[in-house]
Amino acid sequence: MRNPAHPELFAVGDAAALTVPKLGGLGHQQAQIVARQIAIDVGALAPGDAGPEYEPEILCFGDIGGHQGFYIYSDTWYGGHTSVFKMGHAPYAMKLAFKEMYFRTGGKPPAFGVPASHLLMDHFPGE
Repeated sequence: MRNPAHPELFAVGDAAALTVPKLGGLGHQQAQIVARQIAIDVGALAPGDAGPEYEPEILCFGDIGGHQGFYIYSDTWYGGHTSVFKMGHAPYAMKLAFKEMYFRTGGKPPAFGVPASHLLMDHFPGE
C-alpha cells in the first residue's frame, strides 16, 4: 500500500490495488495497517509491533427491497475456504442495525461488530 516511487505516500481503500472488491471494510483494515506503518516510520512503534497481517475478507449486507436483504461472507477470493450467502428478513434487519450503529458511533463501530455478525448470520439457518 506504499507507493514504490514515493515511499512517503500510501493508498488505502478504493485507491489501493489490493482492494477488490471495493468494500469499505477492506479499506478500513488497510488504513489500520498504514497507521501502524507510519507509527513505525516515525519511531512511535518498534518494527516488531507491526500488528496483524492483511487478511481480507468480504463481509457485506445489502438491501434488496421489500424489507429483504442479503448477507455475504467470503474469503475465497483471497485463498480461503469460507463462502456464506443468505437472503431474507434477517440480513435486512442486520443491515439496518449496522447503519444505525455506524452513524451513532461516528463511523467507528465497536470491535464486537464483525464477530457478532458472524455469530448471528453464519449459523442462522436462513429463510
